[in-house]
Amino acid sequence: MLGYEDHEIANSTESWELLMDPSQREGVQNKVDEYLAGDAQAYVAEFRMRHKSGEWVDILSRGQLAKRLDGEISVPQRLVGTHTDITARKHAEVQLQRSEQDQRALIEALPDIIMRVDKHGRFLFVSDNVQTASFMNASEFIGKRVSDIALPAVVTDQWSAAINKTLDTEALYETEFELEGPSGKKVFNWRLTPDFNNQGQVRSVLAVARDVTLLKEHQQRLTRIAHYDSLTGLPNRLLLADRMQQAMMLSARRNEKIAVIYIDLDGFKEINDRYGHDVGDRLLRQVAKRMKATLRDGETLARLGGDEFVAVLQGLKDLSDCEPLLERLLNASGREFQDEGRTLRVTASLGVTVYPQEKSLDADQLLRQADQAMYQAKVAGKNQFHLFDTAEDLAVRDLHQSLKRIEQGLMNDEFIVHYQPKVNMQTGEFVGAEALIRWQQADGSIVLPGDFLPDIEDHLLDLKVGERVLNKVFGQMVSWQKAGYKFPVSVNISAMQLQHPDFVANLTDMLNSYPQLVPQDLELEVLETTAIQDLDHVSSVLDECLNLGFKVSIDDFGTGYSSLNYLKKLSVNSLKIDRSFVRDMLDDPDDLAILRGVIGLASAFQRSVIAEGVESEAHGQMLLNLGCELAQGFIIARPMPATDLIDWIESWHAPDAWVTFRSKLEARTVLD
Repeated sequence: MLGYEDHEIANSTESWELLMDPSQREGVQNKVDEYLAGDAQAYVAEFRMRHKSGEWVDILSRGQLAKRLDGEISVPQRLVGTHTDITARKHAEVQLQRSEQDQRALIEALPDIIMRVDKHGRFLFVSDNVQTASFMNASEFIGKRVSDIALPAVVTDQWSAAINKTLDTEALYETEFELEGPSGKKVFNWRLTPDFNNQGQVRSVLAVARDVTLLKEHQQRLTRIAHYDSLTGLPNRLLLADRMQQAMMLSARRNEKIAVIYIDLDGFKEINDRYGHDVGDRLLRQVAKRMKATLRDGETLARLGGDEFVAVLQGLKDLSDCEPLLERLLNASGREFQDEGRTLRVTASLGVTVYPQEKSLDADQLLRQADQAMYQAKVAGKNQFHLFDTAEDLAVRDLHQSLKRIEQGLMNDEFIVHYQPKVNMQTGEFVGAEALIRWQQADGSIVLPGDFLPDIEDHLLDLKVGERVLNKVFGQMVSWQKAGYKFPVSVNISAMQLQHPDFVANLTDMLNSYPQLVPQDLELEVLETTAIQDLDHVSSVLDECLNLGFKVSIDDFGTGYSSLNYLKKLSVNSLKIDRSFVRDMLDDPDDLAILRGVIGLASAFQRSVIAEGVESEAHGQMLLNLGCELAQGFIIARPMPATDLIDWIESWHAPDAWVTFRSKLEARTVLD
């Protein structure tokens, strides 16, 4: 249009302005600014631009804002539009002002329809090519108003409105509407320009109409390509986002609910892989058609891609309102499909969520919720729907956040180990300590294991935390030995650690990193409930540990369901009686009976026994009477930092009642 190659004009507004007639630049920029500010309904401007040859080219510039939705706010993104060479038309308009004879010759050479009407709306001039857009010839228009002509009412109204707008504003006015002629209906762009007399009054209006039918059809095709799935004809992800935004805004205004349904076909991949993409495509089109037929007017079914679809239901008073439709969607997707003699069938898994919810959500979050619910429908057996559970999702998100915090705590070395002493109540001797993990957070607060260990159960972090504790314990044991103190330390081993195929090898490698230590220095405590999960595997692992020299004990003994079976199948050194039995044994005969039984079993199976949760001298006295000598608990010592344990060992003395029991026992032994 201007004679330049692409590389000869820089991609900038400055290069565009440099080619423009300097006298017109300010006026054009003003029109752009007015449009962007909302003071004008459209951006339309005419100006001259310099051709490479040096000649001026008349340009018609039209632009439109492309926008996006940000919540309920429409945000401009870019100004897009066209430049059209109107040099010929401008020359024609100049020539029209000369003589009627010259005007007629020039007008007939143009593809545009030219009309002139007076201020009363009577046609003064109509070009002959009006017959391309009307069943009347030019002469039939002259002297008549549009209301005098047998035209469709909608055309009459549109023409009258355009003429009146031009006369009222005394300014250029542009519009579009259809006309029907021998070639059918066509869309015309109308450009109406007022013509003034010497006194500055409007005496007529010049109307120039250009056929833009092909342009409109092209725009519609581009819009469809951009917003609709080419395979099924359903809205695509882009149009779905817009429909969901509109539905959410209507929902808020009307105090109604919407349901978002995520649909994934079951078994489609197998059909697609077995019979090929052509068969798969035909199946997708058929299923999409069937599901679409189940929806009401105004509801949306979109295809995200592959075999995934989303339906958006509006106007719901309650979630139960959509359940019949969910059943229809399942039935529609699950019906058999005949294809070239083959009988094909898929089903669908549906995930459903509703809007609004207590927490503010956007369209993407709703889709993610529906997707999660769909996955649950898959897990539950497919060919069914699952409703998104907000409470469950909140718990999952809380767990995810907790795991992230724990992982960060590991990176920051925030996990520490406290130690609780174990003693022989009869002799008053310190016999070892149990390592207990604590989480010392950045603010100095201490989090107990019951508040974070359940979150990492069956998670890879469980292994990392367990490894960190063992390393800290081994390092601390070496420090104590250098100070002249050597005693066994027990460490709790999780179910995931025991189930790891390399547990024993990793434990041995870790211990070998500390040459001062031997396996007998470490006791592995295994929860009785852990052993329940896979007794044979646990037995094999523990046997291997015992053969290497590690000590093994069953923690919380008596709380499971197979305690006798454990004593028979598990080779362990000792049993630890759960604190729940020890705590209430002074008042609860049943707990006391259980204690007698456990101590008796330990003796029968030649296992040592230790009681945890000893909180008073009376508890210790009763345990000694029952034959249990080893104990740990608050009356002895609370868990403490490693730096405090040596001082405690040096200052520890057993309660007088326990010492008295020892003296009585020794006296009785002498008499016997």
